Amino acid sequence: MDHTIFSGIKYSQQLQTCVLASYAVACFPFTRTPVVDYFLAYCRHFTLDETHPERSYEGHFIPVSRTTPGYQILRDIHCSSKEPAFAKARESVTLDPVNLANTDTAGVELAIRQPDCLLLLFVNASGFPGLSMHSIVVGHDGRHFYYFDTVPGALLLYRHRVGAVADFGHLGDAFIVRKKH
Repeated sequence: MDHTIFSGIKYSQQLQTCVLASYAVACFPFTRTPVVDYFLAYCRHFTLDETHPERSYEGHFIPVSRTTPGYQILRDIHCSSKEPAFAKARESVTLDPVNLANTDTAGVELAIRQPDCLLLLFVNASGFPGLSMHSIVVGHDGRHFYYFDTVPGALLLYRHRVGAVADFGHLGDAFIVRKKH
């Protein structure tokens, strides 16, 4: 999938919000919904203060994720929330879960080489700067893997040559994000 699909994203992560932010980035090419709208929708879904939606998300999500895996929380909201941002995402994409810690990455790599597929990936530990215990979006442009990191709010194309998904390090949970046709 061509990396230009991310043009128009205006977001840079300031707090511990990578799980929801990277989900929003993965959905953006298919919905054009701004990242901040997902934070507002999360707040509405859980009846949290919307004054500072990222701060409210962080204050709610981090304690809950200590007992329920973060990607499971995300999948539950994606599948059930009536909030417009999540409803639009649910109408536009599927989230196919895969645990890359226990899976051969070849099948996942083949899937995200297909048109209209991305990988929402949690990296447990990495040699790449800033990627340990972090959620990113991975795509393939026909020649190379690339990733979008919400911390700098940027697409990181070839700063690091990535030949395989396993190159990111010790991988954890992931979703193959597929456009619904």
